[in-house]
Amino acid sequence: MSLALQEGFGLFQQGRFAEALTALRRAVAAEPNNPGAHHFLGLAAFQTGDIEGGVASIRQALALNPRDAAAHSNLASAFNHMGRQGEALTHFNSALAIDPGFLDALINRAGLLAALGRRDEAMADYGAALARAPGHPAILTNRANLLLDLGRAEEALLDYAAVLESMPDLAEAWANHANALVELGRAPEALVSGDRAVALNPASAHAQVNRGNALLALNRPAEALACYDQAVAAEPAMAQAWSNAGNALRLLGRHAEAIERCDKAIAIDPMFIGPLLNRATALGELLRYREALDDYAAGLRLQPGKAEAELSAGCAHLALGDFETGWRLYEARWRIRDFRLYGAKVDYSQPLWLGETPIAGKTILLRSEQGLGDILQFCRYADLLKDAGARVVLEAEAPLHRVLQTLRGADQLVRNGDPLPDFDVHAPLMSLPLALGTTIDTIPAQIPYLHADPALVAQWVERLGPRTLPRVGLVWSGAFRKDQPDSWVLNERRNIGLEALAPLKDLPLEFVSLQKGEPAESDPQRLKAQGWDGPDIRDFSAQIADFADTAALIETLDLVVAVDTSTAHMAGALGEPVWVLGRYDACWRWMGHREDSPWYPSMRLFHQSRFGDWDEVIVRLRAALKDFAA
Repeated sequence: MSLALQEGFGLFQQGRFAEALTALRRAVAAEPNNPGAHHFLGLAAFQTGDIEGGVASIRQALALNPRDAAAHSNLASAFNHMGRQGEALTHFNSALAIDPGFLDALINRAGLLAALGRRDEAMADYGAALARAPGHPAILTNRANLLLDLGRAEEALLDYAAVLESMPDLAEAWANHANALVELGRAPEALVSGDRAVALNPASAHAQVNRGNALLALNRPAEALACYDQAVAAEPAMAQAWSNAGNALRLLGRHAEAIERCDKAIAIDPMFIGPLLNRATALGELLRYREALDDYAAGLRLQPGKAEAELSAGCAHLALGDFETGWRLYEARWRIRDFRLYGAKVDYSQPLWLGETPIAGKTILLRSEQGLGDILQFCRYADLLKDAGARVVLEAEAPLHRVLQTLRGADQLVRNGDPLPDFDVHAPLMSLPLALGTTIDTIPAQIPYLHADPALVAQWVERLGPRTLPRVGLVWSGAFRKDQPDSWVLNERRNIGLEALAPLKDLPLEFVSLQKGEPAESDPQRLKAQGWDGPDIRDFSAQIADFADTAALIETLDLVVAVDTSTAHMAGALGEPVWVLGRYDACWRWMGHREDSPWYPSMRLFHQSRFGDWDEVIVRLRAALKDFAA
């Protein structure tokens, strides 16, 4: 080794890269056939920002010694940095062909393979790397990150926990631990880990973002936004912090600011799908569906097959009346972890039926999914299947069981969790529009398709007593579900506090509560105790056992006024007049701000004209009720 090479090597080790570069150039001039001199010259060039020069030097080193695994690996890393992923992979492969146990090459190739979407191969490389270096924190962290991307959060959590065993004071490890817990729906525990991460390193943008994610999962968007803002202050070029801040602002109803934050994130990292999807969601809530679809399409170009993007795009197409595309994309819901399917197994040995084969002569199990209102809306398809010659077994939630016995097309009802009878094929209820080719013009609206029990109706007539004024049923809130935190934000937007209905007083109407579920069920008593200055509302909630009672009570009324809950669907399925008070970001099924619904001919829709503004809705509702009473 020449003196110049020794000097350059020593300077490189000291981090004096510019001086090392000068010395190594002398070394190459003195020993032009020394591959090591060219290799180190290339590394020094990389450190001083001369990537092209470094690549040229390492190419020369490999020309002199093609079997240098380290040179192949370093050249691969340079190509990866330059975005030349194909060449990077070729040289990582060459390095590992020469030295299969080369740890750095294994780790770096795994990261490249993951970025290329070749996740199984990446996982294999991480496994090989851990076999050589068991418990290596960086490898465990990288593998855990990949496991999260694969939806395997439980396994990722184990890897993060292993890192914390060896490095309990590493803020980044606690931040990662928090992220995995959020993915598992364990938000309170995630916040504990997020708090620990921020306490260890308040300046860590990563820790602030993941603590914010835990707060967002706990429906605390204002606090989450503060975390994201601190992350941006610490690392202004962190696209994820800008994107997540946009999501928090959207949940706070600040859509214009949300879109601005997402715009910033996209400008920082155009290849990051997160802000595209967050911006699309904000645009969709503003009913700007076509712009949202552009973002979903851009996201799907970045990550083809991304289930969340496909499902959300499907909802936008349905809202626009493009049912053919919408129903097809809506099937992506089954590829989303923890998508809600009430109580039903999904691993049946019998095949899924989506209309590909004739159904006549077969027994089909219709699986309940999502909310009770969804079941009430889509159970109508049992009649179509019955007419097509099928025997229909309908899975039903217990509160719906009695009223669904009146559905003509249901040959047999089964409560969720009870043993299933024999069947040939199965289908989720909300896949039936796809299976049967429903378009906006062919929605099955043979109303009523559900019926109240005459004996129960007679009981409710007796309870209500003689009619002196038109009777209007009221529902102002959906039930609060402690075990479904994903529904909390939606419930807040769709619910109206009973206090907001005070302007309905003095109308010549008799109001009857159809409300079930706490805390709303106790609202009338609470407000009366506080000197309620609104309309008198007769409350029979304690006597409503299930939806059979709800249906019978509705039959005795002249009108139902409800927020977007299952009771509104119940009234629509009975063919009874129902007015729905809708949030501005209307559900896809209401197709924007239509005032009618092709699903329910007896329905009238009153949507917010401004996001979050119920007062204006109540003004319109009062005027309409005054006309109705007249």
